[in-house]
Amino acid sequence: MDKFVCGYCGKEYDNVEDRMECEKKCRAEILKKEEKEKEAKRNEEMDNDYSNISKLVKERDRLDNQISKAVRSYNKKYDNFGLSINRFFPFAITPFATYLDF
Repeated sequence: MDKFVCGYCGKEYDNVEDRMECEKKCRAEILKKEEKEKEAKRNEEMDNDYSNISKLVKERDRLDNQISKAVRSYNKKYDNFGLSINRFFPFAITPFATYLDF
């Protein structure tokens, strides 16, 4: 009598129906495992992207603070002459960090 072998796990069965049932279960397990791997990879990529964005936001906030200090210093020195620079830097006095939740 012929033996029927599962194409995934290699188990032998006496009839085609049992082999087909085994292949169905094995395939479902493989798909479930692949889906978990995809999800883990996606979550890792999302965490890395979020980390990179957070670093950029912190760097931008640091630069915003430097600009604000420079604008305040400039205005303190030259505003008496009508040379205020605020019109070029509308956010220079209040950094973006106050508007974002990071």
